[in-house]
Amino acid sequence: MSEHDVTPSNASNERTILIADDMNIVREPIAASLRAAGYEVLCACDGKEALELIRSHRPVLALLDLNMPVLDGLAVVRAMHALPESFHAQVIFLTADTDRDRMIEASRLGVKDYLLKRCFHFSALLERVAKYVPLPVAGAPTPVQTSAAVEPATPPVTKSV
Repeated sequence: MSEHDVTPSNASNERTILIADDMNIVREPIAASLRAAGYEVLCACDGKEALELIRSHRPVLALLDLNMPVLDGLAVVRAMHALPESFHAQVIFLTADTDRDRMIEASRLGVKDYLLKRCFHFSALLERVAKYVPLPVAGAPTPVQTSAAVEPATPPVTKSV
């Protein structure tokens, strides 16, 4: 498991978001940005680990890369449909894959949104996440963070060409 796991929970955490991407350079800045916004974050480096974290932690939202080792994003979503309803997270794909047929299949499987990495901006991602998982209310207690690492408050914003 990744170093950003949190204590297992028997119920869905209304602020827990899973990020599954095989590229650390993509996964970690997103995790830092979401943590800074007040969300609990789980990280997985492949589809198998993502599914394990969905089963053990029941995140409310999953940000999945479409092309990952072991299980791809579509396979993770299909496997989620076989789980009891209490395990179902909403899904946003954050991917470089622009294959139209895969986008259509993702939509048919109930994927809520599809963001392309090449035109990705943290502000747009945070807007999309907040659409499905409201931001914590200012002053409300945030969940206890169990990661020992200190993450930067805001990751650098880069523009794609």
